Amino acid sequence: MSKKIIAAVLSVCMFILPLFGCSSKNSDNVSDSNSQNVQTAESDEELLATVINEIYSEIDITSLSDATDDILKEQFYLNPDSVESYAIRYTDFKYGVADVMIVKPKEGKKQDVLTSLETRKQSRISECENYDIHNSYQIAQRAEIYERGGYVIMLMLEDNEAAKKIIEQYIV
Repeated sequence: MSKKIIAAVLSVCMFILPLFGCSSKNSDNVSDSNSQNVQTAESDEELLATVINEIYSEIDITSLSDATDDILKEQFYLNPDSVESYAIRYTDFKYGVADVMIVKPKEGKKQDVLTSLETRKQSRISECENYDIHNSYQIAQRAEIYERGGYVIMLMLEDNEAAKKIIEQYIV
């Protein structure tokens, strides 16, 4: 008789415990979902600043600047009306080239941004052609322009692949 009672209790436990486990998992999933929403709710500016700072943490070059709205069009050929958000860090060219441009175009403006980055790339190649300091000419020629996660990106660095790995960690 006691074996039947133990078997009955165990079968009830086996039925009830998974229910508690599912309940716990569901609350964990809600928690995970909320944390993902918090991460995606992070502003573009904060995200881009994090990415740019991490890329440049390994780059030893002087005379770096961050683009501002005032010089966006003049130096980067970008119409501010075509851009939702951006992070652009660049050198003034006296000490070499190490430029990164991450731009989120406004709806329907992706081609404008792609054209602007290509124009910037060609401009840098021309600048470096006759004044090739620290392999600037080759770095400019190897610059990569690509799209990822709604952003248009140009990498003009000695090691574009290292920067890509960082970008892949943050921009999906």
